[in-house]
Amino acid sequence: MTSRIDVKIDPLNLQAEFIALPAELARANQQYADAVEDFLQAEMVMERTTAQLTMEHRERLLMEAQAVAGIEGKKGVPARAVTVDQVKSAVESDSRWETVKLGYIACEVEKVRSRGTVDALQAKKDALVSLGAMIRAEMSADPTIRKMVSQASAVEWQGIADGRERKGSM
Repeated sequence: MTSRIDVKIDPLNLQAEFIALPAELARANQQYADAVEDFLQAEMVMERTTAQLTMEHRERLLMEAQAVAGIEGKKGVPARAVTVDQVKSAVESDSRWETVKLGYIACEVEKVRSRGTVDALQAKKDALVSLGAMIRAEMSADPTIRKMVSQASAVEWQGIADGRERKGSM
């Protein structure tokens, strides 16, 4: 199951956003690849189960039709043919088929959900690029924005330095 992602962007801390995004995107892509693999395996199981149950139910329905023909005293008269719809109906009402189908559906839902996560992170990447360009353009014209960004960067770097000092002193 995919975990929730954070697509919010802190415009004053774009550097941290740019640093974190590749790892988030790689993780989401791996989850999507895993979901696709699970889906394809579930699809294969679904097809195999459907084929096995189709043969089983076709054989059973043919035997029942032959038994009815024998009971009615029509020896030598071929049994009524079993239709494709009868076999399909018997297969789809089988609890084994239903169990496999529910697993298949769950895998497909997870695949779509994982794809959505990758798409959201791609949109975040595009937004970061646009926002970074916009802030750079504004910074060149507005000293207030330049000051806010430099203060945010200084606080971030101070936090990193404090973390190193704490680790070194322990």
